[in-house]
Amino acid sequence: MKKKKGQALVETALIIPILIIFLCMIIDTGRIIYAECRLNLICQESARIASFGGGETQITNYAYSKLDSNSAATLNVSMDPYNASERKSGTNVTVKLSVDLKYITPLAKLFFSSPFKAKAQSTIRIE
Repeated sequence: MKKKKGQALVETALIIPILIIFLCMIIDTGRIIYAECRLNLICQESARIASFGGGETQITNYAYSKLDSNSAATLNVSMDPYNASERKSGTNVTVKLSVDLKYITPLAKLFFSSPFKAKAQSTIRIE
């Protein structure tokens, strides 16, 4: 009876680190999916602001305000055409956003590029 109890303890000690790593990977995957969905929505709204004549600072400030402080620090915003004076009614404006996300799983850096670069792009017709 005692030998079986010791065996279960050893098996548990070997399995727990693997389960913790899998749990962290699941959390990382969820964070990345959430960040990309949120970035996509922010990009669509930024493009809408640009289509109604919003300036570069207004669009950039909107994108920064909708992200958490860690993501906002790595936010990259680009627009085509960049200047509001170059945007003419009936043409398109494209807004591109990208954010760097750090993994919480220690081993993720070995298998994937770190940090993960979440990207979003939205094109809308100017009114």
